[in-house]
Amino acid sequence: MTIVRIRKEKKYALVVDIGGTNTVVGLGNLKGKILKKNKIKTLPESGPDFLFLKIINVLKGFIKKFKLKKEDILFSSIGSPGPLDLKQGSIIHSVNLSGWEKFNLREPLEAAFKIPAFIENDANLAGLGESWLGAGKGKKMVLAFTLGTGVGGAVIIHDRIFNGSKGYGAELGHITIYPDGPLCTCSNHGCLEAYISAGGILRRVFENKKALSKSILNKFSIETLTPFKVSLAAQKGDKFAINILKETGRYLGIALASYTNIFNPDVIILGGGIMKDNKIVQNHAKKELRKRAFKIMSKDVKIALTKLGDNAPLIGAIKNGLNLYYGNL
Repeated sequence: MTIVRIRKEKKYALVVDIGGTNTVVGLGNLKGKILKKNKIKTLPESGPDFLFLKIINVLKGFIKKFKLKKEDILFSSIGSPGPLDLKQGSIIHSVNLSGWEKFNLREPLEAAFKIPAFIENDANLAGLGESWLGAGKGKKMVLAFTLGTGVGGAVIIHDRIFNGSKGYGAELGHITIYPDGPLCTCSNHGCLEAYISAGGILRRVFENKKALSKSILNKFSIETLTPFKVSLAAQKGDKFAINILKETGRYLGIALASYTNIFNPDVIILGGGIMKDNKIVQNHAKKELRKRAFKIMSKDVKIALTKLGDNAPLIGAIKNGLNLYYGNL
């Protein structure tokens, strides 16, 4: 084991976090420190080949900047919206990367750098990063949620990703809250994501026309309103905005109570743009969880906000690469 540690300190990882709008490309050491990162436009309509040409150029620039040799890079590790075929290395389906199905995410980096490339769901990597070096550090069982355009989730056990028998599991945003609820992007009705994603929040705002007419949110259209602006309105005392956020927290808390009863986690970590500086959602989620989950579990589970922020998927990509490259560390 000592030999492995000495080798690891001299090695680096190339890490990529693909998003529907932006892709973050980074270079990190194997202790989880991100040494350099750049954000580039994904432009999904231009296709994956176009994006990976840009990714490879950025990574080659990092290698040149830090004067690294080929043997200094141990592996590359990629996060992508899913679900993914982890065995084949390809996207099965993604709303935000339409037309990318069956594209092999590993091959371009393996061909360019002659090193192993690993892929994983981006939400799983964010949760793994938080479990390894963030808000879940040192905990046995960690659940993590990323609230944004969608609702990503991760189940992390002893700093390893749990994703089911085929690799498609832990889609925590798609638990049904109400069976006759609104249509979700996954084609089911009433999913958690349909209620508390950015689109779900805005839908609930504009559905309540009477309350909206008395709110400062009334000056926005559905194209210009964002969850952050709802939060700002709530901070100014707007009652309608406050109620929307309380309702968001309640829906989240209903799901968290179910997951607490199933997994008995040490900590549940909340991240994403919707959670930033949003005590109303956080507090009402906690309240609903405590009310609904078994007391023996709910009294001990900690609700925490992300510590790693936007770096969580990149740090998780390093840890996932280590887990897969070296085996069970």
